[in-house]
Amino acid sequence: MTESLREKTESLKLLRRVAASANRARTVDEAMQTCLEDICTFIGWPVGHFYLIDDESGELVSTKVWHLDDPERFKLFREVTESHRFKPGPGLSGHTCATGKPTWIVDVTQDPTFRRAKFAKDLGVKAGFAFPVLVGNDVVAVLEFFSTEAMEPNETVLELMESIGTQLGRVVERTRSEAARFKSVIDNMPAMVHLRDLDGRFILINRKYEEFYGVTNDFVRGKTLHEAHSQSPQTDLSPDRNVVRDDEVLAAGQAIERESTYFRNGKEYAVVDVRFPVTEVSGETVAVAGIELDITQRKRAEEKLEEAYEIIRDQKERMERELNIGREIQMSMLPAVFPPFPDHDEFSIYAQLEPAREVSGDFYDFYFIDDQRLCICVGDVSGKGYRQHCSWRSPRR
Repeated sequence: MTESLREKTESLKLLRRVAASANRARTVDEAMQTCLEDICTFIGWPVGHFYLIDDESGELVSTKVWHLDDPERFKLFREVTESHRFKPGPGLSGHTCATGKPTWIVDVTQDPTFRRAKFAKDLGVKAGFAFPVLVGNDVVAVLEFFSTEAMEPNETVLELMESIGTQLGRVVERTRSEAARFKSVIDNMPAMVHLRDLDGRFILINRKYEEFYGVTNDFVRGKTLHEAHSQSPQTDLSPDRNVVRDDEVLAAGQAIERESTYFRNGKEYAVVDVRFPVTEVSGETVAVAGIELDITQRKRAEEKLEEAYEIIRDQKERMERELNIGREIQMSMLPAVFPPFPDHDEFSIYAQLEPAREVSGDFYDFYFIDDQRLCICVGDVSGKGYRQHCSWRSPRR
């Protein structure tokens, strides 16, 4: 096999590996990590790293995704890289971001446009190249690689990297599409939703959160609660209370639900606050999420219902008292001495009233009309209630 054919074969293998890894990757970082390792192995270079492009500023923001053959040897270079942001323009990754094309520098220590060399005398690297990750015509990320030796540009490698950049762009595009769908879902939820990282910085908030707290997702993203609160005086994010609650969730390692009261624009709001840790597939906690549901209207309805129940209970108790009084009055009107006519041995009369309710509408009486006639009277009151039941009078009265 000729050298040229071997290089083409290895290049195709690399493309297939990158494509397979990109399809399997769940996140952009995962895809980039695998790609950095594959490319460093392919070209035999010890350092690989990637930048993301900030959507707002357009700056290159260093990620923490690296391939380092010797982490200790390149520790200084990593620290310098991660501590600075760069605008598109001169340099290695800056030029790639500005042009959308791969860039090669023979020796970064001798190139005045390589700004990181100004921050340390010996970064441990020399030759470097970078290529863009494209979504359409937009540069969304830049991958850069470094050797410990100065090297002339390899056009074959740069052409191969352009193809890889296009494949990786599909990963970013897919991830963005998934993120957009996720954002659409949470934006249409009836509850306030927020997500903060382990440093307490906002990752996202939904539309309901924006409306309730008076802040925007773009404003709070990347800020802590205290930073967002101090920079937006008209908004009360209750940073002290919320930081404590986030810490409680992280310490417990499980969801915590509580009911809270907030004051907004002179009004009191009742909110059910549920917070829970967000974990990776590995089980590692990476963020704290919160869902807050405004239950003010429900609480007010419950209070009104409780007031109605209280009125009903009062009315019921008053009615029971009246009925008990009516019972006592009614029972006092009925014959209670038996036998009622002890002088008459020829007959006996006994009667008993057991009302089904506190006050019965039934009544009875018996008396002699004259020496020869006995009147037995049994009746029922027309109407219901205490006053009706107590209004009857015995015929003999």
